[in-house]
Amino acid sequence: MAPKSEVHEDDLEPSGDPQDQFYTYKGQPFSGICYSTHEDGRRSKEVEYVDGLPNGIWKRWYESGTLKSASTCQSGVKHGSHEEWHDGGPIKLRATYEYGIQVEVTEWDTAGRMIRAMQLGPDSPGANWSILMNFRARAKL
Repeated sequence: MAPKSEVHEDDLEPSGDPQDQFYTYKGQPFSGICYSTHEDGRRSKEVEYVDGLPNGIWKRWYESGTLKSASTCQSGVKHGSHEEWHDGGPIKLRATYEYGIQVEVTEWDTAGRMIRAMQLGPDSPGANWSILMNFRARAKL
């Protein structure tokens, strides 16, 4: 398997719509790893792209060099696990996404005490539950 190409985010070309995460490199949809750096040169962000969209692991680091967050993306949206850590400390947040919709989340303070837990369900406020059910139904087709 060939190594994935790595390109600094300043070298990618956005689609033009700030909400769209579609990127090209030298006129072609980008596939590989896009990264950015802190002022000291260490990585601040790393995102896997396939055919111009985030697809795979998306990581961010604090200036201290410790991991800040890690997410999985599919076709440009969070899909799968998302975790965040306090700078130099324990887990801060653990969530699961489907099709860009947060379906569950647990959050902890710096002492490791749980401060919030939520699971999306039919009685959740807003329309996310019905949107998720629609996405799941379409995925079965």
